[in-house]
Order: sequence, then C-alpha cells, then structure tokens
Amino acid sequence: MVSTMNSAVLLMVIMLCFDIVHSNQVCYPPYGCFSDDTPYDEALVQLPWGPKDLETKFWFYTRKDLSKPTGEIKEFDAQGASKVGFDPHKTTVFLTHGYIENSRRWWVKMFINELLNYENMNLIFVEWHVGSAFPYHQAVGNTRMVGAQVAHMIELIKNDTGINWDKLRLIGFSLGAHVMGYAGRNLRRKGMLLRRISALDPASPYFENKHPDRRIDPTDAEFVDVIHTDAKTLVVNGFGTTQEMGHIDFFPNGGFDQVGCGNLDVSVVQYLACSHYRVLRYYMESINSPCPYYGYPCQSYEDFKNGHCTHCPDGGCPRMGYHVSRPKKDLKMKYYTLTNENYPFCAYHYSIEFYTGQGFLNDLDGTVTVELTGSKQTVSVTLKGKYYRAGGVVRDIFALQQDIGDLKKIRISHDRILDIWYLKGVVVRLMSTEKTYIGCYNKWLNTSQNQVTLIEGGEVDQC
Repeated sequence: MVSTMNSAVLLMVIMLCFDIVHSNQVCYPPYGCFSDDTPYDEALVQLPWGPKDLETKFWFYTRKDLSKPTGEIKEFDAQGASKVGFDPHKTTVFLTHGYIENSRRWWVKMFINELLNYENMNLIFVEWHVGSAFPYHQAVGNTRMVGAQVAHMIELIKNDTGINWDKLRLIGFSLGAHVMGYAGRNLRRKGMLLRRISALDPASPYFENKHPDRRIDPTDAEFVDVIHTDAKTLVVNGFGTTQEMGHIDFFPNGGFDQVGCGNLDVSVVQYLACSHYRVLRYYMESINSPCPYYGYPCQSYEDFKNGHCTHCPDGGCPRMGYHVSRPKKDLKMKYYTLTNENYPFCAYHYSIEFYTGQGFLNDLDGTVTVELTGSKQTVSVTLKGKYYRAGGVVRDIFALQQDIGDLKKIRISHDRILDIWYLKGVVVRLMSTEKTYIGCYNKWLNTSQNQVTLIEGGEVDQC
C-alpha cells in the first residue's frame, strides 16, 4: 500500500516537473491567466506582459474637441466612463493601431475626425504603444493581453453607465485586428457576443493559417468584416493575410499591390508598407463618401479581372468599409473591388463585352481604348491588351473615378495601324445597378468614325 502511494506521489511530481519544463503561464487579475499551451505554443512568440508594463491607454473622444481627447478612461476605475461623459445612448466605437504605432501616427487623427464628422459618438482609441513596440514576437504575445483589457473596459462601461450593445463596434488595424478578435472572444466566453468587429488588413506573421483562437475569426462577433490589402509584398507574403478570417472578406485590387503605391510622395514607412496602410485610407473614405465601395463575389481575382463576375447576388452587392452590408446568403466567396490610384479611391465599376464579327481577318490582337460620354462628363480608359477572336466575345471590367451619369455615346479605338478589327457591337453595364447599354457597330473600326450612340437595354443580336 505504501509502495503504491509513493509511486502515485512520484508520478504526480514527475508530471508537475514536466508541466513546469514544457508549459509556462502568467496570471494578471482580473484578466486571468495566459499560457503557452496549445494553440499558443508558437516558437519565439512570448507570453503577454502585465497591464502595468503595457501602459495601455483608453482615450475618449467626442465632438467637443476634435483636436484632442475629452479624457482618459482608466482601466480600473469603475466610474471612469461617467467621469468623461460617456453617453450610453450613442454609438460607441473602439479603435486601435498596429505594430510599432501610437496615437500620434499620421492616420489616427484623420480616422477619428472622419468618424466624429459622420456621427456624434463615443469614440475610444486604444493606445498600446509600449506593448506594440519591437520585437515583433513580443508584440504578438501582447495582443492577447490588450484584447483582454479591451473586453474588461467594455464590461466596466456597461456596468457604469450602460452601453448600446447594438451600436457597439470594434475596429482594429494590423496587429490591432487580432487585439479586437481577442476582445470579442473574451466577451463571448462570458455570454456577451459583440455585434460587429472590423479587421483592417489583419497582420499575417504568426497568425495566418493558425488556430482560430489565435487570430481574428468569425466566432468573435455576430458579424466580422475583413479587408485585405497587402498579401504579397513582404518578401513572398505580405504584412496582411490571404486567408479569409471573417463572415465577409474584401480583397481590393486582389488584396495585394494596391494601385498607386509606386508613388514616392509619402514617408519611407508608408512607401515600404503602402499596400498595408492603404486599407486605412479606403476605410476612412468609406465613412463619409457618397461613393459606395461595392464588392463583387468571385472565385478568383483573375476571373474578376476578366469580367466573369460582374453581377450582384440577390439583395445587391455588399459595401466594403464602415457601412458594410452583410449578404443575405453566404456565398463562400471572396469579394473583389477595384480602386483608383489616388484619392478619391472609391471607384464606379463598369463591365464591357466586345462582340467581334465572324469572318477572315476580323480578329484583333492589341490594346483597346474606350471613350464613354455620359450625362455628366466624358472619360477615356485604356484596357489591357487582349486577343479579340473572330466570332468571339471578350469581357473586361474597368473602374472610373467619377459617376459619369447615364451613358450616351461610346468611341472605341485600337493601337493597330490598319482597320483590321470588325466589331459587331458592345455591351456596357454599370455593375452596381445592372443598367445595361448597347452600342452597334457592324463595321471595320477606323481611326475617326468610330463613335456610336448607346441605347439602354436590348441585345447585341439586335445590331
């Protein structure tokens, strides 16, 4: 009997020693304990620092003074929300930054102003600059603790003044996207499911293709919308992810190599991580812009660029950004959109179909320029060179910076010297409204007499 008890004790000691060697844990009341057990057993990634070391700040902004915070809500002050004038009836937005950033970053004040210009809300900027500093693997570990702090702050406010849960949303950029994911997860485990989290180009290293508990994912809120802009510009991968992490995932310009990012008129950091930071400009613009960032569902970006995904699903195409709309049906697809190179970035999408005539030498291998005249203005766009097969139909899409109104006329030219392309007709469609226009040619294109009137509705077969 004694021998059996001694064996049991020895086994417990061995198991305890095994845990001590192979598992680490830190505890920070009231936030709980954090270990490096599965799924957090990632090489190099450290356990999070405690709240005293992180020095996380919750800056409270209102319309009273857009230039600076109205006050600070202390993370352990049970009446902190009351003291700064938090209004439980208004919309509440929590916003946070990413790696090596703080409240003085170039985009923070712009973002705050856009939000407050749109609505007189409770805006709380979560600054965790100490915890987000170099080295990256420690900042990754700290996201867990900052997420717990955000969740705790929401609970404090809820208990102090109350909070309009239906008008509460969290917005996080880069590493901050995962911070907000952790916040949502902590609240969900206590029976409080957030209505919405917006993840702006979630950071990739140590998060992409990892366990859902380690990153932002659809279980963190009733609705998680994600925008990906930098999936391929950091060596092979980018700062952002290609993996879908939300209920709806938008991929502007395919989710990488954002147009206009070759310009040198920005800081070094913005230039090197231009595609990563471009998500902030898109989202900020979406808050107050009349131009809707529509996303179009498609299996691949190549299919989208080639004009194979130009129709909206039932209920219309969802909008990307602050005013995101959730599709009525989960199509299990990525949502693509094109942008302009410069501000305003939001674009109006058009699809075009070229019907080449049947016959010998009716085809064209070259670059085509399309000039559209609308009720508001005339614009010209040059399409990427393609092969227009005789008797075939070639589809393409393009984006315009302005709404040119109802289409009236179209002029088409190509870069070949001779009039070698016999064009039967074209179909132009404003993708967001499905409004379709037909242009009949039935001629060899020359260099001057190539403009025709567009007719709303109809089929090319009528030409």
